[in-house]
Amino acid sequence: MCLAIGVPSSIILAGVAGCVLDDANDAPLAGDVTAQAQSALSSEQVTVVSRRDDSAAPVHVQIKECTTVASSDVHVGVECVVDPEYALVGGGATTDSSTGSAAFLRESRPVDARTWRASSSARAAPNPHHLTVYAIGVRLDGVRTKDLQDSIQRKSVQLPTDVAAAEVDDGWVTIGGGAETAPDASVTGGAARYLTASHPAGLHEWTAASTDYAIPAAGTTSAWVLQIKDQVIEGFGGLEIKTIQGSPGDAAHGYGTSSLQIEPGWALIGMGASIEYADDQRSRTLVSIQPGEDGRSVSVTSRDQFVASAGSTTAYAVVARKKAETHGLCNPGTALDSSVDSCVSAVCELRGSCCTTEWDDTCVDLVEPVCGRSCAEHTCEPTVYEPEKWTYDDGTAVQSNCYSYAQNKYPESGVGQDPGYTMGLRPTREQAYRFEQYAAGDGLIPSSLTEPCPDNRTKIYMYANPFSYHVYRQDGDGTWSDKFGFNGLAVPTPDIGDRPQHLADQRNPVEAYMCACNQRLPDQLPPRQ
Repeated sequence: MCLAIGVPSSIILAGVAGCVLDDANDAPLAGDVTAQAQSALSSEQVTVVSRRDDSAAPVHVQIKECTTVASSDVHVGVECVVDPEYALVGGGATTDSSTGSAAFLRESRPVDARTWRASSSARAAPNPHHLTVYAIGVRLDGVRTKDLQDSIQRKSVQLPTDVAAAEVDDGWVTIGGGAETAPDASVTGGAARYLTASHPAGLHEWTAASTDYAIPAAGTTSAWVLQIKDQVIEGFGGLEIKTIQGSPGDAAHGYGTSSLQIEPGWALIGMGASIEYADDQRSRTLVSIQPGEDGRSVSVTSRDQFVASAGSTTAYAVVARKKAETHGLCNPGTALDSSVDSCVSAVCELRGSCCTTEWDDTCVDLVEPVCGRSCAEHTCEPTVYEPEKWTYDDGTAVQSNCYSYAQNKYPESGVGQDPGYTMGLRPTREQAYRFEQYAAGDGLIPSSLTEPCPDNRTKIYMYANPFSYHVYRQDGDGTWSDKFGFNGLAVPTPDIGDRPQHLADQRNPVEAYMCACNQRLPDQLPPRQ
């Protein structure tokens, strides 16, 4: 059994069934949001607010809101980072002035798989302001976040003009994008450039636009597009994406605004804005591109300054949901429409029933030879209680832990995996409350005791407290089993009211049921460590 590290003996019993948690004073997790949510360029400190929208589940959205602590005339490269179990798909920014006049955006764009960056400045006159940066992250039920992050590509185009556009590759679609403008290095005298557009042009392009103001400033405009392949995502199904835009907001001078609402069942994954000028006067630029507090709306703002500039401002959004009646290709399920994926079309040409009757094991077996896609890590099998595969001939246990056992996996290098291992994380006691989120980032699907698991997945039960955690699995015959820590044996577990028995007290901040995609164990036991 695993015991918590550094815990007084009077409370060790609370962790008897548990796996080890690191001490709370250990170094922060790699990728810790609080530690990273500051600008790599300006080193500005920020306050961080996190919001979630699960209304479009199995598509889950997190919006990180990072606001500069100090106000300044210029904010350069302020960054906001989504939590490790989310993949960055979009973002935005807004300025908040203390003087009553406006500050303007010069940059709002992706940086890496989790980070969004924005920059802002006053224009002709000093204008201390705060900059708030928004980073939008997505998690898909049944998909390892690392796999989702790796499947999203960032492309950028930089041009020495006022307009730039980044196009997606053939077979890919837009999920988000951003923009940046900068004056040439030779420009002096306080001249600058500001954004006038950053928005999707359908699902195949992201457009950026910028302008100088008052003092001519030659420079560049850059457009970023985030793209994902237009195909079924294993463990999830088809992801349906579309762009929407709000009604243009006309203004003869001063502020111009536009907003839009997200339809029920859809999730906000990207934001954009554009300005159309009524005449040749181009002093109107973007002040904000921001989500509503509930993540169900987008509002954008522009403003002129000193010189009236009539024009219209338009809000844009990229939204997503799971395509109805879809699932991964590597597990049996309902018949799939041939249009959902080129692989489905190819399989159904050979076996028409895959698209009319049922996507059965025969259809699954065709995926790799016909489409060249491996199902080795995606085909799930109901687990069987096999203690002999977790015990050496001399009766000693295979070195593993409860989380690895629950997923029917021998650990890599003899080290049992903890929730978050696919993202390179090892929780400390302070992160015990996030175990369910970390497990979801590993590709497990939040569930309940009675809800059936899809795709032949295995039901597991997890509890966690600041001293230990433990995980049980429900084998294919409906009984529960578990493995006690690194050196414990795999044993059956009695049911208590149709749930597994657990030895810790009931005051656990986390008690969760989840569904794991388990594979068959190899015939040979792993070498002793």
